[in-house]
Amino acid sequence: LFLGRFEARKGLDVLIAAWPEIVRRGGSSPPELIVAGGGELARQVEALAAGGPGRVRIVPTPDDAEARRLVAAADLMVAPAPWGESFGLVLVEAMAAGTPVVAAANPGYAGVLTGVGAACLVPPGDAAALAERVAALLGDPARLAELGAWGRDHVTQFDVARIGPRLVEIYRRVATV
Repeated sequence: LFLGRFEARKGLDVLIAAWPEIVRRGGSSPPELIVAGGGELARQVEALAAGGPGRVRIVPTPDDAEARRLVAAADLMVAPAPWGESFGLVLVEAMAAGTPVVAAANPGYAGVLTGVGAACLVPPGDAAALAERVAALLGDPARLAELGAWGRDHVTQFDVARIGPRLVEIYRRVATV
């Protein structure tokens, strides 16, 4: 699953370039790519869906409920944004749903995918590395399940119930200065 704006800043062009290799590595049971959103790269996505390789389904800009359903149903989410991400909220949301994520190692995403999750980071803009990581994970259901469980646990550190009191304390200290 790719969920986001159809633009190079979100790395969709990198995923489009990686897709033929992902399909090739899928063997007799190639994966389906769901591309959800909209934007300037819509024609490239439509061409990929129309001409292959593999199965590509386009979901025009889903509402929040549909986006959550897509994320929860996906085997894997791909977030290849090469830059411009200050925090990986989309990664946190996917992992909270138990969906593993492969992401570009931009600073915002690298701050979320730490520890075990760091193995799911690929160099920004590297379609070959993205294809290799996605294909390897899709070919290893046990590893996907492990990453899904790890992600659910890992994202609890970003929960407002944990972060909120720390932020309130910081504001209190600053207010008394």
